Amino acid sequence: VTVALTRAMVAAALGAPITEGRRGWWDGPDALSRARVWQATGMVDVALGLETADALAVLKAHAFATGQVVDDVAADLISGRLDVDTLRLATGSDHQD
Repeated sequence: VTVALTRAMVAAALGAPITEGRRGWWDGPDALSRARVWQATGMVDVALGLETADALAVLKAHAFATGQVVDDVAADLISGRLDVDTLRLATGSDHQD
């Protein structure tokens, strides 16, 4: 299920069609090893009411601002060590879950 959702999230972020039987870069080990990033992107997407690409940009911006890599920010968000409200404040979003 995680692999299928990861593929769908990547395709949505890129505006790429989901094509069965064809391998895209999202089928490779780099994309699949980043399942937590895509999960966290979905969390930010829903919580802040953003498009997928913008939600990923928020994670990347937070990673840059805090001297982390996006994988670590995603892990922190999923585990609860980072609260989505912290990201909400940083973006100035007033969207509520």
